[in-house]
Amino acid sequence: MSNLGNKIAWFYRRASVMPLREFVLRLARFLRDVTTYFLIKYVGETQPNIFFKNNLKKKSFFFDFENSGVEWFLPEKYRKACILEADSSLRHQFSFFELKNHYFGTVIQWNYDYKNNIQSSLQYAPFLALRSFRNISDIKYVFEHNKHQDLPRLAQAYLITKNRQYLDELISRVDSWIDQCPFMFGVQWASPSVSAYRLISWTITFDLLSGCDAFSEPFFERWARSVYQHIYFVSKNYSLFSSAGNHLISEATGVFVASLRWQEFFSGRERDFLDRASKQAFSILLEAMGSQFFSDGVNREQAVSYHVFSCNQMFLSYWVGLKSGISFPASFGDRLRRAGEFLKTILNANDMPPNYGDEDSAWAFRLAADDSNKFINLLDILSVLFNDSSLVFRGTLSETAYWFFGARAAENNQLIDDKSLPAVRNGALEENYYPEGGYYVATFDRGTNKEAFFFLDCGPLGMDSTGSHGHADALSFCMSLGGVKVFIDSGTYVYKDTRERQRLRSTSAHNTLYFSDIKNQDEYLGPFLWGERHLASGHVVKPGSFFAEVKWYSGETHCRETMIEHNLITFTDHWCGTSLPSIAFHLNPQLQEFVRQVQSDCISIETDEFCCRVYARDQHIRLKKTLVSPVFYQLTETSKLEIRPAMVKGTQITEISWEFK
Repeated sequence: MSNLGNKIAWFYRRASVMPLREFVLRLARFLRDVTTYFLIKYVGETQPNIFFKNNLKKKSFFFDFENSGVEWFLPEKYRKACILEADSSLRHQFSFFELKNHYFGTVIQWNYDYKNNIQSSLQYAPFLALRSFRNISDIKYVFEHNKHQDLPRLAQAYLITKNRQYLDELISRVDSWIDQCPFMFGVQWASPSVSAYRLISWTITFDLLSGCDAFSEPFFERWARSVYQHIYFVSKNYSLFSSAGNHLISEATGVFVASLRWQEFFSGRERDFLDRASKQAFSILLEAMGSQFFSDGVNREQAVSYHVFSCNQMFLSYWVGLKSGISFPASFGDRLRRAGEFLKTILNANDMPPNYGDEDSAWAFRLAADDSNKFINLLDILSVLFNDSSLVFRGTLSETAYWFFGARAAENNQLIDDKSLPAVRNGALEENYYPEGGYYVATFDRGTNKEAFFFLDCGPLGMDSTGSHGHADALSFCMSLGGVKVFIDSGTYVYKDTRERQRLRSTSAHNTLYFSDIKNQDEYLGPFLWGERHLASGHVVKPGSFFAEVKWYSGETHCRETMIEHNLITFTDHWCGTSLPSIAFHLNPQLQEFVRQVQSDCISIETDEFCCRVYARDQHIRLKKTLVSPVFYQLTETSKLEIRPAMVKGTQITEISWEFK
């Protein structure tokens, strides 16, 4: 199909999930953007008035480190890590996605794709053909360093060392961004979500430094003016209707947090606008907590990475709101807490979850090393927020918790140190089922080096309108032994509409049953778009027994009975389709060297820590090579175990057993 044909087909599919009100909204915004273009071109840009205060100090959202001293509350290992990262940032060496310590030049080019060496044009943002740019470049490489999530690290390094070079670099970076990215021109004004990430980074950075007399009046006024423009742009371009999801949460968080922090520097109509913007954002956040999180705490994106991402945004809004004297309904904090409890439940002994759904390594905001565990990072801040040490397992709290809570983090850390490990090697089975989110979790000896962890998905696809970040993975499972992942989710790789993107989201790329002539349980329409969906459900039959079923959008059915005993899981799969099925098991690439075929019906994975065997009753198990994506932008070869019953309707029993050494 020609490029024009592809574009027409994509627009048709995208329009098919949009309600009439969304068409009206998009048309209204288009007409507004055209009008704004001519106003800027012929009348000029309206400049908000800034009220500069000689003392910018206001009670911070963060711990009062100015009076207490960073060295008093922040553990030394975190101080060293922060300085190390900030020094790399000073040298303009950055690492994200496939770029490792990549030098960005003497002056950072903010509209440049450093991976593909392509400069984006400085056209009026609403008229930019972003889809055409994506065909020759990768917009994520442009957007990533424009989130400015390294700026808080420079501010933190300055607070730790009082070395002026960190502050000068921070100021220079903001100045150069404003120079290169004039309001409403260029790719940086094309995405309200990315603008919101930047707004959050700027606000956190400013708040960290607000008591340091760090900024000159000309720079501050220039920065505050750009902040106002960001708030205006994001609040006028919220991702609504079929575009809502984590984008809307991020945008509302950016507007809410920034409006509350910066509004004291504006007066008159600008102050009135920021007050209205914060109230609108607050209303959106309250509604989103109910509409984007199930009551059992599971995020509706059906992707663990976005669960954590959205929780972090909700936490930041909640914390800044409370610090600003805003009251939240009790249900908001309760659901946020439940989201944390769900996350804790799905972490294995190495503090890692099954990587279900899309994952792109994104942070909502970052006050810790970029290679730190973002799952533990979230649980740590929630544990201190709710004064609940049961939300974390063990060890020192993350750096982020110390920056927000200071002495409270230290006190909570003592509670954690005083706790014994959450499980004893007594062989006890712990089960949790989340009926709305559709996840069943079972563990033996939780939290120990003999832990057996099992996770099964029997939930919906994703957000109601588009499905966006969900995968066609109903009745798929993941498993780890002693914290080592054995059977894994295949991952994401990229967000472009490539063959690999399509394959990794398909049912055949997950640990479940699929049919030979049908790729998906759900109708694939695009890289973030699903059409007709599967219907799935599950229930606990009795302790150690779980039943789940799925009806494909095309009519095929699959039921999976799971029996869990100590050292043994038994699957009984029933299916009815129009073509032959395959039952797949995707192996962790790190275990490839340990896998061998014992018999035609048995596969063994034996390491120094455990021996795991997969046995297919009355069927052969085939080993084949495939590609999975453990990390975004990375493909790795691994082994895929396949069982291929020669019946379009039938039953297959498969056993997974294990022994620890």
